[in-house]
Amino acid sequence: MKNTFKNTLNFMSKPAPFIGLLVVISTFFRSIFLTKADIWHDEGYSTMIINYPLGEIITRTINDVHPPFYYLILSIWQSVFGASVISLRGFSVVCGVLTVVLLYLLMRKLFNEKIAKVAAIFAAIGPFLVRYSDEARMYALAALLAVTATYLLVTALSKTTKRRYLWWAAYGVIVALGLYTQYFFIFIIPAHIIYTLGTKKWKITDLLKDRGWWLGNLLAAGLFLPWLPVMIAQTTRVQGGFWIPPINLGTIPNTISQFIYFGNEFATIFGYSLIAAMVIIPVLYARKTKKQLNQTLLLATWLTLPMIFVAALSLGRPVYIDRYFTYSAPAFYALLAVLIYTINTKRHTWIRPSIIATVMAIFAVGTLNVASAATHKMGEAADFVNRNFQQGDMIVSAELYTFFDLSYYNQTGAQVNLLSSKPFGKYGEMSLLHDKQHLRVANFEDITAKRVWVVGKTGEHDYFSEKIPGNWTPEEQFEAGDSAVRLYKVAQPL
Repeated sequence: MKNTFKNTLNFMSKPAPFIGLLVVISTFFRSIFLTKADIWHDEGYSTMIINYPLGEIITRTINDVHPPFYYLILSIWQSVFGASVISLRGFSVVCGVLTVVLLYLLMRKLFNEKIAKVAAIFAAIGPFLVRYSDEARMYALAALLAVTATYLLVTALSKTTKRRYLWWAAYGVIVALGLYTQYFFIFIIPAHIIYTLGTKKWKITDLLKDRGWWLGNLLAAGLFLPWLPVMIAQTTRVQGGFWIPPINLGTIPNTISQFIYFGNEFATIFGYSLIAAMVIIPVLYARKTKKQLNQTLLLATWLTLPMIFVAALSLGRPVYIDRYFTYSAPAFYALLAVLIYTINTKRHTWIRPSIIATVMAIFAVGTLNVASAATHKMGEAADFVNRNFQQGDMIVSAELYTFFDLSYYNQTGAQVNLLSSKPFGKYGEMSLLHDKQHLRVANFEDITAKRVWVVGKTGEHDYFSEKIPGNWTPEEQFEAGDSAVRLYKVAQPL
């Protein structure tokens, strides 16, 4: 028995079996709550835009605020695997699992096997990466591309690498795809430049002489250049009336808290303290020992610079949202592993395993927080409509925030209408509705159907109840999570 256990441990110490274990763990944590929450507004937008031809997806995206790459890939994915919730979110699951595996390979290159394994396990169960690997949006893909680009960079700069130009070319392509996935991806590039300078012993002249570096970066810039005017136009259009709240002293720590626990219990003071500890201690240790300083700086800048840059931009117009930094989360889990291995445990060998186990337990609880936050139940609300719909009924989404997800779950054969006092605009989310003005309901009073299904939000976000005309009689009502359904019988005027 003892020998069997020992042989198992020896077997799992090899890269290939450990990668297999990573795949199992990562997939498990990303699958257990995959369908607990229904498709929500942003995901509903994803499900709608990917039904257009690929060329039209690009033209529709031009009028939105996001680049097109994720939608193009998801459209192709849907054509192969279908449009179920599991399928659509499954693409992000695959991205999330691959992110964990590539992070392990990256950390092996940067540090050693032990740190790489701990970093990968942290990333496999880290609640933030789990959360955004379960969503039909671009964030898991951005994280995968960030880790991939960093791996290619480190490999291209390695003295033992052959055919360096191919690695640099691959790096340029991946960076460009990252920019076509999420614009804030650009803020990982300064971290990459710092790491590159470190490999050149901080001699800018040596950096500028590196043809491979020029190849990679110019290729990335050249591939993204055709889209640059679109990005500028999109940025200009959202200058006013943006919905994102302004930043404060707790903004960045709250993001770190999401990485740890997917809650704000660790925010502000603890968050700043943790950031300082994670960045300063490993850097000081690496500097003191003359080992892996550049590698540690890479992780520290990858984690912090995107948040700092976006927070600085938000001083003018708020653009800071936690989920935008999913591509920085792998650096957090990696740097946390490095921090743990800076602890001297020669006299007390039990300390490090105890810390690792505690962190894993906190992450596991954080994953449960992810599940508890999954309260959106539009699928149940729409199913109530699907089961009780009658020929001639009309379905109205009381607000844009329920339109896309309701449309996804609607199986009545009737189109979902949208209550809107103004004609559908040309830009942003409305770009998908601009040519569908016939779906607009200006006022409930204009409706001539005898029965009307109104779908909106519950509680404080119920914006439609007070707008119901006096000649409408409530017939049915149903609530699921934060979604509300009301069936009204319309009395015809005399």
